Amino acid sequence: MNFAMKLFLVCCLMSGGLIVNGCSEVSTSFEQKSSIDVSTSSGINYSSSYMEMKSANGLFLYKVNDINLVDGRTEFYISITNNGDRDTTLKEITIDFKATDSTGKLIREGSTHFDNLSLSLPKGTEVYETFAIEDPAYKKFEDGFEVNYKFKNIVIDPEVQ
Repeated sequence: MNFAMKLFLVCCLMSGGLIVNGCSEVSTSFEQKSSIDVSTSSGINYSSSYMEMKSANGLFLYKVNDINLVDGRTEFYISITNNGDRDTTLKEITIDFKATDSTGKLIREGSTHFDNLSLSLPKGTEVYETFAIEDPAYKKFEDGFEVNYKFKNIVIDPEVQ
């Protein structure tokens, strides 16, 4: 084998190693549909059931506790449990959603990529966080609704096993 071929193979192996070892968990997407009830006393919409999703490697549990459709934003109240063997940090996540009323009419939809996060995920711990998708055109919705949402582009660093 000539020198150029050996160099090419070494570069390919090193690049592959960097990609495998340097990448955090970048999951496939999670998609859920949730029926939402309304608290007429507060005017805040809240979910009546908890939707849990596991990461592709099964080490992280994502649970949407509440979704509020308020003036100017959609609020996702999420808890994340790290069932891995060490502490880690959530660096990025994308949330896509589409909310419809009880007749299927679109209320609002959106997608936001949250990057530059530093959400600490200690091993064996459930962490609660609110993610708000802002849009000044959103008006508070005061009736029952359904939400389809998807979590994707999740980056966890350091990688957990």
